[in-house]
Amino acid sequence: MVNTSRIAFATSCDLNYLAQAHVLAESVKELYPNSVFFLGLNERSLNLKSEIKQLTIAFDQILTGTKLHPKFSELEHRYGVVELCCATKPALLKQCFASGYDYVIYLDPDTFLLTPLNEAIEFLMLEDSDAVFTPHLTKLGNLEMEVSSMKHGILNLGFLGLRRTNAVDNFLNWWDLRLETMCIRDPHRGIFTDQTWAGLALGVLKSKIIHNPGYNFATWNLGDHRVSKKEGKTYVDEFPLVFAHFSSFSQGGIGNFITKYKVDTSTTYLNILDHYSSLVLQSSRLLENVISLGVEKEHYKHRKFYQKKPHELKLTFIDRLNVHWPKLLKFLMWAKSKFKK
Repeated sequence: MVNTSRIAFATSCDLNYLAQAHVLAESVKELYPNSVFFLGLNERSLNLKSEIKQLTIAFDQILTGTKLHPKFSELEHRYGVVELCCATKPALLKQCFASGYDYVIYLDPDTFLLTPLNEAIEFLMLEDSDAVFTPHLTKLGNLEMEVSSMKHGILNLGFLGLRRTNAVDNFLNWWDLRLETMCIRDPHRGIFTDQTWAGLALGVLKSKIIHNPGYNFATWNLGDHRVSKKEGKTYVDEFPLVFAHFSSFSQGGIGNFITKYKVDTSTTYLNILDHYSSLVLQSSRLLENVISLGVEKEHYKHRKFYQKKPHELKLTFIDRLNVHWPKLLKFLMWAKSKFKK
C-alpha cells in the first residue's frame, strides 16, 4: 500500500496558467487527498500567496520570487515566460525534497489527472530506482511529429517522477546550474528549455520510461491513439487514461492540431476536453481577482543576452561570467584585445 503522505506533487507556472494549475491540483487531491501540492508561481508579488490561500485550499505550498529560486530576479530578466517557468523547475523540486518528501511527481499546469499513477509510483518505490519519464511519442509514423520530438526532446517534461537519492540530488543541482543560463529555445543547436537537458538524465539516473499511452496523452500524439469509454472508464487504445496533457489549450492549439492533421477525434475525447474547459472556466472565475494582478512583463522584451543571435551560447557563457566573476570577465576581455593586437 502506497503511503501518499510521502509524495509531493508540484507544478510551475505564472498567473496566466493559474486557473489550469488549480484544475490540476484539484484533480490530484481527488485521487491523492493526503498528498501535498507545491505551486511554483513565477511572479514577484509577495501578497499572492495569502490572496490565493483565501480563495482555495488546493495549493498546500505556494512559492514565489526568491522563495521559489534564490536567483529569481536574474532569471526573470533573462528569460521569457516559458523559459522562466522551466528554469525554476529544478529549484522547485529540490524544495519538495528539502521539505521532507521521499517522492516528487511533477506535472505541467495544463495536465489533468484522471486515474492514479500506479505504474510510475510503484517503480519509484523500488530501492534501486531514481526517476520516471514519459516520451513525446509512443507510436511512430507521423514524420512532422517525429522531427518535432527530436528538436524539442525525446522526453516530455510535462511529467517527471523522482525518488530522493544521492543521484537525483546531484542531477537536480546540475540541472539547476545549466538552466540558470541555458534554458533557451534553440532547437537548431539541440537545446529546448529544460527538456533536452533533462534527456541527459537517462545516462546517470536509474530510470523507467513509461510506454503506456495513457500517460501524458497530449496534443502531439492525439492522432496516434483512440480514446474510448468502457464500463464507465476512459481508455487510450486498451490502456486506462491516466492523465491528459492539454498543451496549447489556451492558444487554441488543440483545435488547430485537429484541423491541420484531420484527426478523427472520438466523442469521448471531445467530452473530456469540454469537461476540462468548463473546469478551467470555473477556476478562472474563482481566482479572477488574483489572476487580474498579472501585468505584462515588459522586461522580457529587453533581454540583453538571450535574443536569437548567432553567438547565443557564447553570450550565455559571458553572461554567466558577468554575473558571477566580473573581474575574470574584464581580464578575459582585456586579454582578447591584447591578443588581437
